[in-house]
Amino acid sequence: MKGTEIEAFESRYDYKLTAILVAIDALSATVRQDNPIAVLTIPR
Repeated sequence: MKGTEIEAFESRYDYKLTAILVAIDALSATVRQDNPIAVLTIPR
């Protein structure tokens, strides 16, 4: 969250957030229906 979002939350709910790390990195693969692929490999 951005600093302004954290400040807005804390101002609205009157308590501080507790940060919990849930991921370091993420990967997403999206395929369009009109451009399908049969196989997805690491090099692709």
